[in-house]
Amino acid sequence: MTNLRTWNDRIRRELRKQWWQTLTVLLALGLGAGLWLAFTGGDESAGATAGCATNGAVPRPVTPGLVADCEALLAMRDTLSGGASLNWSASRPMRNWTGVYQQRGRVSSLLLAGKQLRGMLPAKLGELEGLRTLDLRNNFLTGSIPASLEDVPRLTTLRLAGNRLSGCVPPKLRKVPRNDLAQLNLSNCSGTTTPTATATATPKATPTPTATAQASYTLTLTQAANGRLVVVPAGPYEADSNTIAVVTATPDEGYELTAWGGDCAGTPASASCALDMNADKSATATFARKKPPPAAGPLELMVISKGDADALTLEWTGGPANVTRWQYRTTYWNQAAYRREAWSNWRNVPGTAATRSFRLTRLRSYTGYFFEVRPVVGGTPGTASNTATGATQYADSRAPEIDPGQIVEGDGKTKWRIVSFTFVIPDGMRLRGGSGGVAENRPPVVSVQDVATGSWLVFTKVDGKEWERQIVTPSAGEGQNVPIDPNRDVGKLFDQIVASVRVD
Repeated sequence: MTNLRTWNDRIRRELRKQWWQTLTVLLALGLGAGLWLAFTGGDESAGATAGCATNGAVPRPVTPGLVADCEALLAMRDTLSGGASLNWSASRPMRNWTGVYQQRGRVSSLLLAGKQLRGMLPAKLGELEGLRTLDLRNNFLTGSIPASLEDVPRLTTLRLAGNRLSGCVPPKLRKVPRNDLAQLNLSNCSGTTTPTATATATPKATPTPTATAQASYTLTLTQAANGRLVVVPAGPYEADSNTIAVVTATPDEGYELTAWGGDCAGTPASASCALDMNADKSATATFARKKPPPAAGPLELMVISKGDADALTLEWTGGPANVTRWQYRTTYWNQAAYRREAWSNWRNVPGTAATRSFRLTRLRSYTGYFFEVRPVVGGTPGTASNTATGATQYADSRAPEIDPGQIVEGDGKTKWRIVSFTFVIPDGMRLRGGSGGVAENRPPVVSVQDVATGSWLVFTKVDGKEWERQIVTPSAGEGQNVPIDPNRDVGKLFDQIVASVRVD
């Protein structure tokens, strides 16, 4: 009995010892985790740099430039204190961020007017190298304009009016084509300081500052032949009046407006031109004879890729002669769910009844899309076109691809890829990807078709080794290879392609 009691006591002591050892290890692990959380911050801000590339803000495959923009925006998000409406987060796709717009893999616009933003203008704005438009009007921002904004190479629109900014304006920003800096009443930065005028104060230094020479602005209209321009309201325009001048073009009988010029350049020919009169400006217009309405016929739609990651162009022919306007709808292939999504609602195509092309932007990168167009006569929709397909390209620097059945257009510079071949497509030339692979009793073949002529450029693998390149014309008959003829236009174009071909 004594031996048994002694044995039980020994077991109890051993169990207590093991329990304390386990507890000590758990406490040590818990303390270490606590110290780690205290060191990293324990929230989403810790590792925010990696979060842009890994947490879903930047789509895969990631673009280094867009990751850098994401990091800069997240770093300045909290600087704009009071901006509760900003939903910027590393776990939310950047395409859904408030006021943030992208183009060619970089942040191109920040449109945050009237968002109740407070605090200082962040110096990190200067890190957004692709920024073209910065609109921060009508907020509660204070402090000076950061000099780093001068380092943004593509900035063409800068709107900062309606804030509480102070200090000086960096000199290069005065040269931004569309700016409202005159409304801020701030001095320019320069090598000399303002007190110099006071030190040499004389009656001649007292007159009104140079800024009053710009107390008003003028709008110069160039009256083109076959039409006239009218502006409302008429100038001159006071510098601080925030006046929007609307220029209307009226063509003569039998003519139509084809293009705006001057400061109105880029305005659609179907609309009037609205100018923010914060500087002296000009407006011109070009008129041309009206084109006869397109002949009625079958409505045929095709989709053209120009190598962009976020844009495709629709072109169509035919349709009723009395069409009033056009509409389009779209859907895309959801690769993750492996299905085609539901069609969008019908939307109006910008333009007139004569419009036969439309460029869609802000699409998903490397995604297959489906499109249809339909005419509207009066208020009645007509029959939809064929369903045409097109694919956007990768958002990174890899060569765009020519997929089977897809139509692409070259610019004479960009290298395109089809299977293992890369080559430059001459400017304006359109190619349709052909089906590749191995047909019965035939060697492996890869082909592309010239849309304009119907001729094919065929790459045939000979003896499983070398690739033979030849042209096949529709008139030659199936299977008949026609050598490249330098005297034929299509031969010249394909000859350029062949000269640039590289096989990986």
